Amino acid sequence: MLIEIDDEVRSVSDNDGQVRQSIENLATAFREGKHIVAASRQTLARFAQIPGLGNATKATLRRISESSPQLMALPTRLGWHVRAMLPTHVMETFSTTGKTVVKVPITLFRDTAAIQPAVLLCEDLTDVNAYNACANYYKWQSGMTQIPTRNEPQPGGGANTGRVLSHILSPCLRLVLVIVDSDKDAPTGAAGSTARAAETAYTESSCQLKRLFVIPCKDVENIIPDTCLFEACSLDQNGRELLRALSELGDEYRNFFDLKEGLVLARILSMSVDAPARKFWLDKFKQLDLAKNLLPSCMSELLCSNVKECRCIIKLVPGLNLVTINNLTQRWGANEWQTLPARCASLWAEIGRFVFEGSCAWTPQFT
Repeated sequence: MLIEIDDEVRSVSDNDGQVRQSIENLATAFREGKHIVAASRQTLARFAQIPGLGNATKATLRRISESSPQLMALPTRLGWHVRAMLPTHVMETFSTTGKTVVKVPITLFRDTAAIQPAVLLCEDLTDVNAYNACANYYKWQSGMTQIPTRNEPQPGGGANTGRVLSHILSPCLRLVLVIVDSDKDAPTGAAGSTARAAETAYTESSCQLKRLFVIPCKDVENIIPDTCLFEACSLDQNGRELLRALSELGDEYRNFFDLKEGLVLARILSMSVDAPARKFWLDKFKQLDLAKNLLPSCMSELLCSNVKECRCIIKLVPGLNLVTINNLTQRWGANEWQTLPARCASLWAEIGRFVFEGSCAWTPQFT
């Protein structure tokens, strides 16, 4: 993340040992490529005069000063960053149009835990590959490919994500980036239990070093470009035809189709008559039933004949998650990003900006 040091901090006494230790640790964070640290040259020159600073810290302050114009321009380019204030400042979040700044006392960084890379909390570690790929896309799109990203992925364990988030936030020392699937079956449907639990844990925590992103489609798999999915379905003609049919229906259907489990008629029919997902999908079943899996009696009567073992399922190939997400990280780069369809480009940019702003770092420095 970007840590901007406010000019008022340079008024602190040379005898403040906690501030001195905080400056030492912030210099370490920059030198080791964990975060970006920015400050005016005047503030950096003042810090360099503090008695007792190590030689490595002084050398790092000089390097930050050399890059100060570039580093101090970053707050205007990012929508979220941290600003280190006087030790007496209470942690608070300040937002204006399109910009959010979390103000923290500089002494927060006297604890080495506070300078560790942001935690990237996801439901499953395989999801991290896709999210970091989105960050790379956002860097390319916004002209910031020279800025590396660094985070510490942690699995939430699906339904346990809310509890894991509460545990990580309790010390309130590190930034926590949380990304969860919405698990919605339709654009206006209700979020799933995992997303709701994460939102509850996020809201109940008073810690300001947190950011939550709910995927604006059903699952992370829905952000995958069709080119990757067509490859995953290379031996399945019905799968390829289903993808084409979904795309023809429009982005909303493509974004909320369950790519892992498929559409299960029994599940849709079990919903209330007014449920958004029932209305959204029911009249599309026949159009998507390219493999002819639907039983005519079930569709004509809108009544499942075998609820426990429903066979009226419209589904792609198994093992989709592992195959397609690995493809994203291993092969996609600038050449492929230029061909991203508008649906994917919008989702990737939104997710990528979220990850990038919390994970932006600097190239490690060696003294």
